[in-house]
Amino acid sequence: SLNADEYRKSFEKHFGELKEGDKIMELGCSSGRMIRWFEPEASRGVDVWGCDIDGPAIAWAQQNLPSNLNFFMNTTAPHLPFRDNSLNFIFAESVFTHIAELADAWLLELARVMNKDRGLAILSINDEFERIYETGGKMFTGPQKARKLIKDLKEPLGKLTFTDGPWLTGVWYSNEFILSRLNKIFNIIEIIPKYHGMYQTAYLLSIK
Repeated sequence: SLNADEYRKSFEKHFGELKEGDKIMELGCSSGRMIRWFEPEASRGVDVWGCDIDGPAIAWAQQNLPSNLNFFMNTTAPHLPFRDNSLNFIFAESVFTHIAELADAWLLELARVMNKDRGLAILSINDEFERIYETGGKMFTGPQKARKLIKDLKEPLGKLTFTDGPWLTGVWYSNEFILSRLNKIFNIIEIIPKYHGMYQTAYLLSIK
């Protein structure tokens, strides 16, 4: 709930309170770990959606979470079943850290569905601000491996991808490179390293 509240506060800072008729979506919601905490908004008329490529997780959310929260399974192809200019708030935590080849196409799809007057997207990304993330006495190997690979590179890093399996694709960006991609499509409102205490950086975006 604390993580969800951080996202809520970020939206409110720039666009005020989510209100009846607004539409929000979490891309990569799994079983609704964060989007479920937006049920108070749903109960006052905010249209709340979550999507993920994990079918069993979406099925669980549909069956076990409040019926005023909407869930659907999406595919890895960059397509969302929403009209142009229709979503006021999109957030994707640790999603673009796993999209290797289709990241630009997904950014364009998010831009298509975002409301141009009252729309905010928050994406968390592995970049040069990242720090090794430790939890429960165990250290995630991704940041360690990425740092070693980056150190050994002979040329400046733009984008680095490695994989330990279908669910363990890791994508790291240099700050210069990710900014060059985002600036083609979005206004960058804020960049927040270690957003709500995690090792990733949050990029807050609106439509140009």
